[in-house]
Amino acid sequence: MSRPPHERLHVSAVESPRHVVFLTSVIGVVSLLTGIVYIGAPTVIPPLDPYVPDIVRMTVGFTGTLTGFLLLLSAAGLRRGLHGAWLSTMALLPLSALQGVIQSSPFSIPLIVLSLFALPIVYRQRGAFDRRTTLTESQVAAGVALLGVLAYGTVGTFAIRGQYQGIDTMLDAFYYTMVTASTVGYGDAVPETQMARLFALSIVVLGATSFVLAAGVLL
Repeated sequence: MSRPPHERLHVSAVESPRHVVFLTSVIGVVSLLTGIVYIGAPTVIPPLDPYVPDIVRMTVGFTGTLTGFLLLLSAAGLRRGLHGAWLSTMALLPLSALQGVIQSSPFSIPLIVLSLFALPIVYRQRGAFDRRTTLTESQVAAGVALLGVLAYGTVGTFAIRGQYQGIDTMLDAFYYTMVTASTVGYGDAVPETQMARLFALSIVVLGATSFVLAAGVLL
């Protein structure tokens, strides 16, 4: 059953693509802040405390922060009317609400309420975000190069993990590749042989180059 004309006018007056962008941006900021607060004090209040595994308790703050960052990127795409940004927002809003439920802290309540409130509004405004994302050949090549370097570094580091101090799992290898390719280098994983050092140098050179090219072409 369709809405009466006066109700449709009222809904359109309070909902617009601008509201979608604003809500998505606000939820992104709230998710970032909630995740950061939870990282500093990873506690789950009753009644969910007995049911939340330790691994989830340890990671939900980081994933909440990442979700907030992705929501802000989606908001930037929504400002351009991109359909892909609308799809990512529709996927991220339920995720942010779920993470808020798992965090179950007083700080996560606004995140849950805002995410659930925004979801139907974003859905109803789907027609306003119909611009297709088109990538040039150079943009595709830059993205593939970046992913290729990360895969090269991760697989290679894991393959020679015995020549490193602090590399035991694939996640360790991926972490080492990310901090080395971005030239951060915390020093908690260290190459111990000449071969490992040469491999680490190749990650630095290829990683830094691919990051710069990707940033210049994709952004």
